[in-house]
Amino acid sequence: MFYATLALLSTKQLSASKHSGVISLFHREFVKTGVISPEVAKFLDVAFDLRNKSDYRDFVIPEESRVRELLRESEVFVC
Repeated sequence: MFYATLALLSTKQLSASKHSGVISLFHREFVKTGVISPEVAKFLDVAFDLRNKSDYRDFVIPEESRVRELLRESEVFVC
């Protein structure tokens, strides 16, 4: 989802140096303008939050069922 977001932002010649900046630009340019629904945008937010928790906190391992759900949501997000 993140790389799809980068590709989408590139259509407007936009980029950011941090993951959080990319997500902020995505919300500003595509969610607030109604191009992407907030429900679909939430998939990216949840995945990013889970990624941060598992990368930067001790002993955070996502449940397999949650990862499978995120995979299905990522298919919706990208398509």
